[in-house]
Amino acid sequence: MTYTVLARKRARDAAARCETIPIVTAADVLEPTAERSRWTVEVIVAAAVAPTAVLSELVATDLAICDVSPQGSATVVTAVV
Repeated sequence: MTYTVLARKRARDAAARCETIPIVTAADVLEPTAERSRWTVEVIVAAAVAPTAVLSELVATDLAICDVSPQGSATVVTAVV
């Protein structure tokens, strides 16, 4: 298995695990592009801050959290493989 396949699997696993958390409204996996060279997971949380449960799931699947941004009444957590 190549690194790309493993990275994609880790990103998908992390998104699936985050989607089981009730406060998460969406978790998307974004493939690498010219602007971002790594598999990326974006998690939308229906809260003003990111709960520990979301951050823990991302870290448990060996993703690096690179941004936590409040956007209106939600928070977007971005992590990369």
